[in-house]
Amino acid sequence: MSNSAGLQGALAPLHALSRFDTPPRRLLSAWVMLVGIVTIVLIERKLPQQWRGSVDVGVVIALTWGTVAIVRECVRAVKCGSGRVDAEIGKRE
Repeated sequence: MSNSAGLQGALAPLHALSRFDTPPRRLLSAWVMLVGIVTIVLIERKLPQQWRGSVDVGVVIALTWGTVAIVRECVRAVKCGSGRVDAEIGKRE
């Protein structure tokens, strides 16, 4: 294994999170999402206990919705032979 392949393997999690080797627009989007999620978590930690249950229900609904969407797209991609979403991996603007 070359040093380049080893480095790419070590940085794979950051690449999957769109933190490098991505177009500027996707990089900005990734950082905005990261800051937004951290902000929401910090705000949620300050909520009184009785409101945290409502937040948890919202999280469960969102995760269920996302899971259904991913499964639906996977089934469609297997049936049709290709996906609709361009991952923009390795492309430069």
